[in-house]
Amino acid sequence: MSFDLRNLRYAKCVADVGSIRRAADELNLAQSTISRRLQQLEHRIGASLFVRTANGTTLTPAGSRFLERAELGAQQMHRAIDDIRLVERDSAGVLSVGIPHAFPAEFFRRIFRPFRQCLPNVHVHVKEAAAEAHLYAVASGHLDIAFVFGEVTRKGYRCKRILNEFPLLALPNEHRLAKCEGMKWEQLASETLMLTDDPAGKEIESYVIRNSSKWGGKLRIVRHSISQENLLALIASGMGMTVVPQSAAMLDRPGVAFLPFREEIEPLIYNAVWRAERRLQPVLCRFLRLLESHSA
Repeated sequence: MSFDLRNLRYAKCVADVGSIRRAADELNLAQSTISRRLQQLEHRIGASLFVRTANGTTLTPAGSRFLERAELGAQQMHRAIDDIRLVERDSAGVLSVGIPHAFPAEFFRRIFRPFRQCLPNVHVHVKEAAAEAHLYAVASGHLDIAFVFGEVTRKGYRCKRILNEFPLLALPNEHRLAKCEGMKWEQLASETLMLTDDPAGKEIESYVIRNSSKWGGKLRIVRHSISQENLLALIASGMGMTVVPQSAAMLDRPGVAFLPFREEIEPLIYNAVWRAERRLQPVLCRFLRLLESHSA
């Protein structure tokens, strides 16, 4: 049995407003058109759907049950249409990804290269920002997924740990401590720790304060409004030292030595965060499966 879906929409509108006249105004149609459509629908299913009185139009028990079932069917149809559209986006679409200001370059190669091989027609749009901005963008739908430094325990998000990195102390290679096998926070009591004055630097600063507090002393921290690249250049010239993720040592930094910490210290944790919802777009699902197989 087939139906004209417009008849279902007209019947639903009449049921909602309780009047053929008001439904006609709502739909910008003639009353005669609405009445004729309702009669066609009732004839098609073989039952009276409405009781028409001088005070308005109300559903019969059969009409109420019919519209309830018909609405469920219409919702399923719309979901099916949405699913087909998402499947189409799986082969050609956009994946919006947020990354922190300091993010391991190796992770890009490890994740995005196989993703591009699997879905070469998907355009990956990458935005760099602080964690708070990324969380807002994920919640509002402006980002599909974001990589953030630190843990995320807020409601409304799903989170997966993707990477652990232990910090290194970056210092001039001519510094007296550069020949040590490792460092302790207390050895830095008379030193100047330099950090960038940006969200990445503030995240590292919170990490340093949290971990160095176990020693009981206080570090001298100086902030500079420059990039990490230029900060390392200052360190190479002998102006101080900083704390960086271990991935920063993978690049050649003339004049800079990188030392591990010799005491128990928490890792730098990166998490993937996306919106908690039942149905995710296929492109994001594929990306999450890739993360599952390539995460540290």
